Parts: sequence; C-alpha cells; structure tokens
Amino acid sequence: MWLDTVRIARDLGSVSDLLPEGITNLADCPYNIHDAITKALLFLSFAEELEEGERPPKRIWLDPPRLKKWFDAVKLKREEKYGTDGKKGIEGPAVDNGAAKHLIVGDD
Repeated sequence: MWLDTVRIARDLGSVSDLLPEGITNLADCPYNIHDAITKALLFLSFAEELEEGERPPKRIWLDPPRLKKWFDAVKLKREEKYGTDGKKGIEGPAVDNGAAKHLIVGDD
C-alpha cells in the first residue's frame, strides 16, 4: 500500500506531499520515512525502467546481496544479447562526417 501512496504522490503532486508537517526537504526527514520513500521510488523504477524478464521478484527487493546478484545476471544477459563482449564505447573516429567534424571540440 505504501508503494501506491508514493506512486500517487509522485505522479499527481510531489514527494514532498508525503513529508511530516514542518519538514520541507526529504533530507530533513526522520530516517525511517526517508528510507521508505527512497526505497519506494527505487521499487517503482523496477516496473517502469526494466523489461519484463529483467524485473527482480518482490521477495528479493529488501535483500541487497540477492538484488545485486540479480542485476549482475541482468547485465550479463544484456551483454550476451547485444554482443558488447565487454567493449566500452565507440571504437575508431567519433565522426566520419567531414561536414560535422568541425563541430567536435578537440578533433583536428
């Protein structure tokens, strides 16, 4: 239920609507309220930003070691699916277009 409350506050107003009277900033909240709101926002991101097979099961949401293991496996599956083979970034010249080459700072 608290997850739905945070979702509604975020979507229809702001998370500040969840704060106790007299507190205007999430950083000034008591720890337990701050922790609940930030975790709720994280859990909401699972459903909104991850594909169906990448979303962790609810039973591990509050278990950081298992959650890390889950996301390490998701990262590995993505690398296998998209064939990154551990490569980082673009190899070779960033721009092969002579007309656009002058727009890149430091590219002589």
